[in-house]
Amino acid sequence: MKVFIYVRVSTKQQRMAGDGITEQLQACQQKAQELGYPNSLVFIFVDAAISGDTLFHKRPALSRVLKLMQAGDVFIVYRRDRIARNVLLGAQFDELLRQNSVALVCVTQETNLLEDIHKTDLYAQHQREKFIDATRKALGTKAAQNDCIGTVPYGFKRSAVNSSLEACEQEQRVIAFIQHLKLRGYSLRAITHTLQEQEYTSRAQKSFQVGQVAKILKNNPLPAITYIKKKRVLAYGFEYGADGVVVQLCHKEQHVITLCKKLREQKLSYKQIAQKLANQGYTNRAGSCFSVGQIARIVARKKLVLQENKPKGGQAPYGFKYSEDKSTLISHQEEQNILSFAKHLRGKGHSLEAIVREMAIFGYKTRRGTFFTAANLSQKLKDMGHVQLVETKTLVDLPYGFKYTGDKKNAQSVPCPKEQAAIVLIEELYVRGLSLRKIAQELDKLGYKTRVGKEFHPTQIARILKRVSDNKSPYQPLPMENNYETPS
Repeated sequence: MKVFIYVRVSTKQQRMAGDGITEQLQACQQKAQELGYPNSLVFIFVDAAISGDTLFHKRPALSRVLKLMQAGDVFIVYRRDRIARNVLLGAQFDELLRQNSVALVCVTQETNLLEDIHKTDLYAQHQREKFIDATRKALGTKAAQNDCIGTVPYGFKRSAVNSSLEACEQEQRVIAFIQHLKLRGYSLRAITHTLQEQEYTSRAQKSFQVGQVAKILKNNPLPAITYIKKKRVLAYGFEYGADGVVVQLCHKEQHVITLCKKLREQKLSYKQIAQKLANQGYTNRAGSCFSVGQIARIVARKKLVLQENKPKGGQAPYGFKYSEDKSTLISHQEEQNILSFAKHLRGKGHSLEAIVREMAIFGYKTRRGTFFTAANLSQKLKDMGHVQLVETKTLVDLPYGFKYTGDKKNAQSVPCPKEQAAIVLIEELYVRGLSLRKIAQELDKLGYKTRVGKEFHPTQIARILKRVSDNKSPYQPLPMENNYETPS
């Protein structure tokens, strides 16, 4: 049999001064002597600076007691609130003692009746809640008076007059420097390394660590960056009104457009028109001289949609809407955003079908509430002048031995005599048993070149032989009278 004496105090001050520990210990030892237990059987366990609401496994001394307890042992405590100030924890401890057949002895009260134990536990929990409420009120009063509670955050210091906080200039400069590095894209480790190189030290006069830098950035977040959405760039010849919403004609640019078209009608080249505009002092929106490409786009532009900004009746073009008096057309912000999104994707090389799929994912719809199609999106982009969608016919690269004749619209493929002669020579040399490399060398000696004017490579010879042997080409080579004729 063993006798366990358990002593607990709640605060660090009690632990340092010994207040409460000595009183509880003497009373428990005297109780053990009264019960007739010798000192050889008494074991003392002390938990200092441990709250009565702390769980049993987080108390070093009490957790050791629970591991050493056996049937027939005695557990002596000064008061029940030394075990727990919570009714549930007190009941759990009583159950542990009952399961291990350990007797509980309280110095200041009797523990024979279960009713008395329950009343004591309720009083202990009431006292704990009373302490918590008083602490919260005290903290609230300090906060209302701007008094510092707890550790002073980095960047501040206690005021010399009262316990309020005031900014520390030296630490605030360090915080500003850390934020500056973070905005430039530095990682936490790179910021820490830079601070060490600049010989910045923490409050303890030590080098900064990564965790300290992360905590400083968390307590001092970066200022929010406001992105200002730019207005849509209008086509040359238009400008925004005084309110920044209504689109109107720019008379100066309209004069330049008219002048360019008149000079073009006089059979002047784009370069000559640009020179004449420069001599007369006309400049573009950037203040520089017009380039040949800008002149070409101005001359090729069709009749402007918003002439004098007066509607001609019917539905307003997509991206615009009528004003309240139905006299002018003004920009429709939501539709302009949709067109800007489509223009952005088109500029990145997306096809119309891909743009339509992306717009459907984001929920962009037409005025009728339906999803965009490639046809109506193409028409809207053409009308707004965002992208010139000119469908051009691209000619497929013909296999070696053939070429196109005529213009692109009416192009037809015909055999190329020079390349056909090279193909026949390649077949003849291959039948003789020459390797691909030897065949390429023979063609080089005879002056045969590829379509781009370079020497033949063995892989090109292999592709030509494979196409001819598989007979996959729909074209038939021309009959050659002299297969070994050197190309002229």
